[in-house]
Amino acid sequence: LFEVHLLMTDCGRVASDLVLFATREFAFVELPEEMTTGSSIMPQKRNPDLFELARAASSVTLGALVEALAIPAKLPSGYHRDLQRLKAPLFRACDLARATAELFAAALPDLRFLPERIALPPELGAAEEAHRLVLAEGIPFREAYRKVAARYRQG
Repeated sequence: LFEVHLLMTDCGRVASDLVLFATREFAFVELPEEMTTGSSIMPQKRNPDLFELARAASSVTLGALVEALAIPAKLPSGYHRDLQRLKAPLFRACDLARATAELFAAALPDLRFLPERIALPPELGAAEEAHRLVLAEGIPFREAYRKVAARYRQG
């Protein structure tokens, strides 16, 4: 269950990024139309429902993990019928993980990134630029840092 939860956490992060980056404000990515649903009130909008559900899946698997940890917590050593209650959270989490993995397997090949919408500002590489100055000019990093910082403050 712990491993399933880790998988679902990673899938949830990817889903969260896709939901955010598919918004009109970002528009970095276009989700496959068959993986979205029409809005009930806005005809121009497509809802990323499946990805929103995938984003929430790790909450369900975390609940299953906590449930499984709590069941044997108060039992003495040996086998007890209580342990049969471990099956439900395990199966529930595994079924959800399988369904989520199938969603991503179906959606990712048709995902379309829109590079013309993705603008990276030059200051994104400021730290790398400072490191290059250290190597090229043989100056301390602190000095290189100040030079690069001053350039971006002026620009």
